[in-house]
Amino acid sequence: MSAFAPMVARGAPLTFVDTYVQRCQTVHALLCSACGLDLEIESPHFRRFVEVLSNKGPPAVVLDTLTAMTGDLSRALPLPLSHVLTFAGRKFRGFAYISEGNSRYCVSQNAGLLLAGALDLHLTAGGSPAEAALMVDVFHLAFPEPVELDRLSSAAGAVMVGVVPCLHAQRMKIYYNTRLYAAPGHRDRIASILERLQLEGMGFYDVIFDPAYHAQFHGVGLDLDGDGSTRAKLYVHVKYEDLGALVQATAKAINGVSTADASDLAAEAHKAVSAIRKEHIVPEAELAVALSSDGPPTLKMTLFISQDSADLGAENDLAALFESCGYDVDLLHAVLAAARPSGPESVGVAPTPLKSVGFELPVGDVPKLNVYVRPPMLAAARVLKSLDLPGVPGGSRF
Repeated sequence: MSAFAPMVARGAPLTFVDTYVQRCQTVHALLCSACGLDLEIESPHFRRFVEVLSNKGPPAVVLDTLTAMTGDLSRALPLPLSHVLTFAGRKFRGFAYISEGNSRYCVSQNAGLLLAGALDLHLTAGGSPAEAALMVDVFHLAFPEPVELDRLSSAAGAVMVGVVPCLHAQRMKIYYNTRLYAAPGHRDRIASILERLQLEGMGFYDVIFDPAYHAQFHGVGLDLDGDGSTRAKLYVHVKYEDLGALVQATAKAINGVSTADASDLAAEAHKAVSAIRKEHIVPEAELAVALSSDGPPTLKMTLFISQDSADLGAENDLAALFESCGYDVDLLHAVLAAARPSGPESVGVAPTPLKSVGFELPVGDVPKLNVYVRPPMLAAARVLKSLDLPGVPGGSRF
């Protein structure tokens, strides 16, 4: 039986939930094949990821009525998953699968269970204890008193966990939504995280919070690659019309980047994002500053695809960009088709599983792209994310 429980009894008709499971598995199989990964090896890893993050035990604390109700609904649903496809140098380079878990309990318990699951996955796959300690330390620096998160709706995602399958190893990603922790001292908490990571990045933080850019800090992500280096990203959300100015200002904060170079980078960013027509994206974009112990900072911008559009215009725009860059548009179409529900199951869901598109900067002639695909789930399953409740975030990470 699949770890994507619940599953129907043998011989019973498939439900939408079961088809969602099958669509996730089909997308995973397509991507493994495209990467040359052995599905007999990777499928058990994928199932275990789902099993470990689908904690179905009883709550550790007494829940209020609303949290208990949302938890009951969440327990009836499979684990929400996204796949992230990376393309660079005219080739498909690999993928990751990520999840923010289900909203089963209060926010602090959900976050703690995700951290525990990440540690289990990391150490079981042979990850280093030092990187495991890093995950724990950053969690406590981001959320000094996790119970403070419980003022929010249980649908608020404080932690997200991802895995990057590779031929001979497994790399981990973990993201912390620091903006949910509303106590004073956010800047000090980010400074403490960067100090623990031994990375320089507070100059970017101060640029981000310049009132001129109307930006909102969203969180910190760690890349655990097992190669002895330290990599992290600072994530910011900004209005689409302010993206170019923030790109230019952030680029100027990188050592060795001149004002002219920063201006050129902003122009490149504007040209790249125009590949997806404005009517197909939401008015908010994401800028990530990537910090590394073994290289200079880099920038990445992400556009979020509107889920209100009744057509597939964003998919068509992305396909045109793929063709102009020499990327495998057939793989893109196959993945989107596998993720998309059909027939009666498509009623009430967004027409496209395309969630967002990320561009690495500088863009160059052939941009490095990250394509986020999330198979749509039953419309009722999205109630938790659409209710007018405090602390329910959006975005590619949180």
